[in-house]
Amino acid sequence: MQDTTLNQVALRGGEFLLRPSQPADVFIPEEISEEQRMIRETVREFVHTEILPNWERIDKQEEGFVPGLIKKLAELGIVGAHMPEAYGGIALDNNTNTFITEEMGASGSFSVSFPLTPGLACCRSCIMAQKPKSRNTCRG
Repeated sequence: MQDTTLNQVALRGGEFLLRPSQPADVFIPEEISEEQRMIRETVREFVHTEILPNWERIDKQEEGFVPGLIKKLAELGIVGAHMPEAYGGIALDNNTNTFITEEMGASGSFSVSFPLTPGLACCRSCIMAQKPKSRNTCRG
């Protein structure tokens, strides 16, 4: 019996429209894994219990409130889900990050603060780790 290696290339974004592809190359919501479903439900519950009931506090920029929410999300393992592990993230796949972003979309103005926090922290880590002459670029 011959061993066969499966070499599957993931399509990015709308590449399935431009490149030859097979239906199996395109993710559909019905293929969501149990882990992805749990993450999605965790984010949805957080939005509905922690963010939406407090939208006025968020919109009025109550001091310390948004950072407190981001800290709670970090404790749940949601902050930095898309960031490389080398920079403190957990490097989840693009589909899982899409589910997180989709659920966060219901959070109003908080949905702007949420993705900026880990992105800025990662960029700062990249810059601080580089030699002084090369700090003009941030690689992630």
